[in-house]
Amino acid sequence: YEDNNKIIIPEVYIYNEDILIMSYEDGVSFNTIADKKTKYIAANLMILTMRQGFLIDNFINIDLHEGNWKVRIDDNDIKLIIYDMGLCFSNISLEVTRNFLIAWGQKNVKNICKETVNMLCIKKNVTSKLTLYIEEELKQFNTLNTCMSSLLIKIFNIIKKFNLTLSGKYLNLMLTLIMMEDIFRKNGILSESSSATLN
Repeated sequence: YEDNNKIIIPEVYIYNEDILIMSYEDGVSFNTIADKKTKYIAANLMILTMRQGFLIDNFINIDLHEGNWKVRIDDNDIKLIIYDMGLCFSNISLEVTRNFLIAWGQKNVKNICKETVNMLCIKKNVTSKLTLYIEEELKQFNTLNTCMSSLLIKIFNIIKKFNLTLSGKYLNLMLTLIMMEDIFRKNGILSESSSATLN
């Protein structure tokens, strides 16, 4: 984010496996912003920042709870401050991540199924059977504006039924999206069934 004047990352002074000490950058908590327009701009900045990490940089911060980022408002210039970059990762395949999120944003059931299969650790001899089963389970996503937590519950049920394993990195990706959806939902940015992924 070095060339992005809308994102402020505090300077790192000391870091090791146990601690991360960074410079202090002043801002306000997202949930304390009263002005609706400012709140929407800040939410869009966060969504765009996440999209850049998910779809372009393959650099994902999985610790974006409300205590780890704030908003700086200077004369109507709105910026995000991301304090803690200690829990970040790159996904196994940028292509799978990108295809999954695009399919999710478009509610394209066929491609959601395909990329969900790619995210699961599957033996080749059960792939076609599993794809058909996932397609059947996810048909509702064709018409409903469903949140990511609903998809994850479906995936957990599939994992249990077929005795599968979900890659930890893809689980982190989904949990990050669920956390952001929850923050935006609590603050009136999203409705109960909406997703922040690519909207």
